[in-house]
Amino acid sequence: LPTPPPTRLEKPVCTQGYVQCERGMAVVNGTKSDSVTCETACGGNCCINGSTDFPACNGLTGFVCKDDSCDGDNSCHYANVEYIVNSCSGHWACRALGAGGHAGNIVNSCSGYYSCFGAGYVRGNVGNIVDSCSGYWSCRNLGRAGVDVSVAGVGDVLGSCNAQNACEDAFMLTNKTSENMHTCCNESGGCKGDTTLPTECSPPPTPPPTPPPTPLPTPPPTRLEKPVCTQGYVQCERGMAVVNGTKSDSVTCETACGGNCCINGSTDFPACNGLTGFVCKDDSCDGDNSCHYANVEYIVNSCSGHWACRALGAGGHAGNIVNSCSGYYSCFGAGYVRGNVGNIVDSCSGYWSCRNLGRAGVDVSVAGVGDVLGSCNAQNACEDAFMLTNKTSENMHTCCNESGGCKGDTTLPTECSPPPTPPPT
Repeated sequence: LPTPPPTRLEKPVCTQGYVQCERGMAVVNGTKSDSVTCETACGGNCCINGSTDFPACNGLTGFVCKDDSCDGDNSCHYANVEYIVNSCSGHWACRALGAGGHAGNIVNSCSGYYSCFGAGYVRGNVGNIVDSCSGYWSCRNLGRAGVDVSVAGVGDVLGSCNAQNACEDAFMLTNKTSENMHTCCNESGGCKGDTTLPTECSPPPTPPPTPPPTPLPTPPPTRLEKPVCTQGYVQCERGMAVVNGTKSDSVTCETACGGNCCINGSTDFPACNGLTGFVCKDDSCDGDNSCHYANVEYIVNSCSGHWACRALGAGGHAGNIVNSCSGYYSCFGAGYVRGNVGNIVDSCSGYWSCRNLGRAGVDVSVAGVGDVLGSCNAQNACEDAFMLTNKTSENMHTCCNESGGCKGDTTLPTECSPPPTPPPT
C-alpha cells in the first residue's frame, strides 16, 4: 500500500511551514487578516502562478504547505480542506475541493489540469487523498453531491486514480461509500462514473510474517519485439502514415488512427506531428503535442496528457513504451538528442515524470538509462535523471515512485536493482 495517510485532522509533515487560510485570507496569530491574502502570505512558495483574473487560493480555507502547493490559475479556489502538502498542481486543480462539503488531508496528490476539481463539493465528502489523483481531470467531481443531496462521497483515496479522467464523476449525488480506495483505478478513465467500489480497491489481506520476495513488473517485451496491441497499430514516419510499406505523402498518422490514437491535439499543437514508430489504436498519444517528433519503437496504452512523450527518443533512442508516460509533460524529451532510454513499462505516470530522463545533447552521446520498469510513477519523478554526461546501462526496477523521486539523479539508487532470485522450491 502507499505510505499510510495521516489520521484525519492530524497535521502531515511540512518542513517548509504552513500558511493558514480562511476564505482566501491569511490567518495571523489566530486571527483572520483583513488585508493579507493567502497568496501574499505564501511569499511565492505556495498559491503561485495564478493569473490576475484567476488567482491561486482565492477563497481557500485550510492549511497549505509552502512547497509550491496550489500552483496554477484558479488552483485551490474556494477549496475547503484540512492540510495540503505537495499537491494541487495545475490550472484549476483542487478548485472547490470540499467546498460546502468536506475533504481531508491532500498529500502528494491532485496533479494535473482540473484534477480534484469539485471533489466533495456541496454537501459531498471525500476523505484523505494521498499519492492519488495525478492526471488531467482525475478525481474531478469525485464524491460531489448537491444542494438537496448529502449522501455522496468516498473514504480515503490512497495510491489511486492516477491517470487521465480516472475516478471522474465517481460516487456522485446519491452514490456513497465509506470504504477507502487502495491502489486502484490507475488506468485512463479508470472508475470514471462508478457508483460502487470495485473489488480491486479493497486493501489486500495482511501479509504473512515473512513476505515473499517482491515480484518484478510483467517482464517487458524484448527490445524490437512487438508488444501485444489487439486494436492494431498505425506505423508512422515523421508524422505521416506508412501504408503498404511506403510513407504516404497525404495521410497523416492522426488521420490513419481514425480517432483511436493521436487524439485530442489542437490545431496549433496536433498529436503525433513528426512521430516515427508504431502507435497502438488504443487512445495512445492523447493531447496537445503528445508524441510530437518522438522516435520510438512501439507505443501501447501510453503517452496520455498534453506534451506527453514529446521528442521522446528524437535524435537519440527510446524502446517500447507500454502502459506508461501518463500525465502532462511525462516522458517529454527522454532519450533526446543522442541520449538513450530503453523500454518504458508500467512507468512514468505523473506530471513531468521522466521529463528529460536520459537526455544528452548535440555534442554529448553518453547519457542514458536501461529499461524503466514499474518506476518513476509520481509527479516530477526521474525528471532530469541520467542527463548529459551521466549514464547507466542498468535497468530501473520498481523504484523512485515518490514525488520527485530520483529527480536529477546521476547514479542508480540501490533500491532500483532487481530483487535477488528466490531460491528453488
